Amino acid sequence: MTILDEQNNTTETVAITDIVYGDYVTAVSAVFDLKESRFYSLTLLNGSEVMFKDKVFCTDKPIVNFSVNDGKYVSNATQNTFIVYE
Repeated sequence: MTILDEQNNTTETVAITDIVYGDYVTAVSAVFDLKESRFYSLTLLNGSEVMFKDKVFCTDKPIVNFSVNDGKYVSNATQNTFIVYE
């Protein structure tokens, strides 16, 4: 598994400590060090083949009240009109 710190563009290779195979899900365990308020790109490899990619954000705030877009995202209000032909 590799983890790319998107803030300082450094990649760390992390060893997977455990793999549990299920019917529709495979769970992996690993130990790595993340810094708060940073985005990471996680890549799970099988040899050189990419098996899974994801983006991770590290925070200590409760998930119920937290949004990654807090104060950064502005919705665009439009007057979309459309005609449906039957």
